[in-house]
Amino acid sequence: MKPLCESPELLRILKAYSPEGSDYAQQLLDMEAHSKNPDMVMPVLGMQGAGKSTLINAMLGEDILPNEVSETTCAPVEIRYGESSRAEVIMKDGTRAQTVNTKDGLRQYVDNEYNPGNELGVARIILYRTHPLLRTGLILVDLPGVGSLTQANEDTTRNYITDLCAALFVFPTSPTITRDTSNFIKAAWRHFHTAYFVQNIWFDDKKQDVRDGLTTNRNTLNSIAGEINATMIGDIIPINIFNAARGAFTKDAALTEASNIGALVQALESFAGNYQANVAQNFAVRVRQFTQSVAETLAQRIRQCGMSREELAGQIERQKEEQTKASEAIDEKIRSIRKAADKAYDTLRDFSRKTADKYTDQLKQELYDLIDAGIVDGEKLTQAVTDYQSRYNSIAIDEACNEYIRVCEPLVNELKGLQDILKKESFMPQIETFNRAQAFKWEKGLQAVIDVAGGGAGVLAWGEVSALVGTAVGGPLGTVAGAAVGFVAAGAVSLIAGVLGGVARKGVTGIRGQQTKRDLARVFDRFRENLSHALLDPYDTFRRGLSGQLKEYKQARQGAIRAIQAELDRLEELGAQAVYDEEALRADRAYLEKWSAENNV
Repeated sequence: MKPLCESPELLRILKAYSPEGSDYAQQLLDMEAHSKNPDMVMPVLGMQGAGKSTLINAMLGEDILPNEVSETTCAPVEIRYGESSRAEVIMKDGTRAQTVNTKDGLRQYVDNEYNPGNELGVARIILYRTHPLLRTGLILVDLPGVGSLTQANEDTTRNYITDLCAALFVFPTSPTITRDTSNFIKAAWRHFHTAYFVQNIWFDDKKQDVRDGLTTNRNTLNSIAGEINATMIGDIIPINIFNAARGAFTKDAALTEASNIGALVQALESFAGNYQANVAQNFAVRVRQFTQSVAETLAQRIRQCGMSREELAGQIERQKEEQTKASEAIDEKIRSIRKAADKAYDTLRDFSRKTADKYTDQLKQELYDLIDAGIVDGEKLTQAVTDYQSRYNSIAIDEACNEYIRVCEPLVNELKGLQDILKKESFMPQIETFNRAQAFKWEKGLQAVIDVAGGGAGVLAWGEVSALVGTAVGGPLGTVAGAAVGFVAAGAVSLIAGVLGGVARKGVTGIRGQQTKRDLARVFDRFRENLSHALLDPYDTFRRGLSGQLKEYKQARQGAIRAIQAELDRLEELGAQAVYDEEALRADRAYLEKWSAENNV
């Protein structure tokens, strides 16, 4: 298909016959520009210390990203193609810091020891390299690990990955995918069309341990995929990341090959090689949809040219009546949806408070028992604080999953009712192809409801319910719900770790007995408050976003009714004049048919 800018007549026709409030020509031009962007952003994700930075270093064949055992990455590092090797530090205020191009130079900005919680305000660092893999347009991103002890670091990861196309997850052989890692993968995976998985093999992992780990992790990932309606692309790729890096840095080809990193590089090359073809195919489908919609509008107007003024006015009146009646039914359904969403909010608010109270009390009792037993300071108490809060947080998240399934089932059913109305309505003939235009906006989400919710809301985890609803209403809500709801599991982990872990490190050592309990009291209060918010806030964000999207849709329908009335007013104003220029309509239809045939649309 030749560029649309070379077909000005096509763009004129698309614009002239677009539905009220739409501009097909501009929408397709924007899509075309986006489709030509070769960038494929692929974040490398995993829990803190999984080996993400080392893996990227190994793929680059260069020891450039800081990767110490202690927590390092606190700002995104984008590795993209450049004709020369260099790095730029871009601050949150838009300014650019001095160019750096060494590991020590990067460490000043990405190492948590030098830039704790990204207090320097680094937005991102762009690392340019000439590596062949990057020449394809693939952009690897090194991000802070989830389970980080710094909330700001984990926020960086959570905010960065929304709406990207693909991701690479890294986890160890032993232990196999833990509950926290599973929650993180489940929350993150729904954001990506494509996901690759790497199992890191440590030097002391025996071959049988690796095989057993692969089996266990494969089963876990298949289970997660089933829950979120995702598809595994290929198998887990086992890589000895340390040996891959050592082999790359020392130019030891045998060690590099034995590490199995070549399997990952080959998979990413295949992804990059097919990416543009898939994008082009999707763009061609959208062009076909828009041109067919315009062709139907032209055919409708040509038919109307053969009608008497009374017949045409009667047809438009009937369309207005049908649209008004349908809108009334949808308004009633929207009221039911909002009522169900508000009721779910009240229930989940009570659940979140009670759950936070319950696990704060249990955490308090566990720690008080340790203190009463004489463990009042030092590493044991510090570790206990970290272990207990992580355990209770994970249990709370699991309970939240089950509660959201139960509470959101009526809301899902209400949305399915709205879907049924819209699905039937999409086959009704409407002036200015209003419903065909809306179908473009809703089609993906409606199909998701049919495919996933049709199996029963009981099979949906609460994050998937919210993500499904966000997709179904289209537009920005999918982003809002996905970002907020999708990452509550991982977010709550770091939220609590930041509160308790940090306080433990700074305040527990040297405090004795009752003084320790008194000091921990305010920590428990913050734990309770933060856990309650972590469980409820994502749903509240979704609920408010849903309300906004439903309001926008109602306004769009009202606009369509106004457009129909405007057509009636135009008929009256024209008097005896022709409503349409039939010759011009036929000429436009002939051009559209010719262009579509020449471009295989």
